[in-house]
Amino acid sequence: MRGPAVTPFLLAAMAEETSGESITTNVALLRNNAATAALVAQQLASL
Repeated sequence: MRGPAVTPFLLAAMAEETSGESITTNVALLRNNAATAALVAQQLASL
């Protein structure tokens, strides 16, 4: 398996292994990454 198929495969495998509990963690990580990206963008815009 290669390329863009790897991430969905790994996320599905982790969700299966954790009975879905990893989904909550991954969503929280996604939201945190988005918030961090927004802060970085704000700082770059102010330069």
